[in-house]
Amino acid sequence: MPHRGNYPDALLQLILRNTLEIVEFCTTEARHLSFELLQKIEEDFLWQYRRTREMPADAERDHAVREVKARLSAAILRFRDAINEDQAS
Repeated sequence: MPHRGNYPDALLQLILRNTLEIVEFCTTEARHLSFELLQKIEEDFLWQYRRTREMPADAERDHAVREVKARLSAAILRFRDAINEDQAS
């Protein structure tokens, strides 16, 4: 995800939307994945979650970027909850 340089908002929004799709896909497929793979995906998503929350302030100027950023953060938390729920069963 671009965090340095002067990238257009449309590029950032596209990257966030694509990442959101990946997170949602992994959430739906989580019950079919091995524990080791889930562990790696969760680690990657945690990094993404932190990186998304620490975006520069100028990335917040576009309403569409803010919206997809919030949706991505929520999707990552849903993934976390889904795999934790599966582990508790």
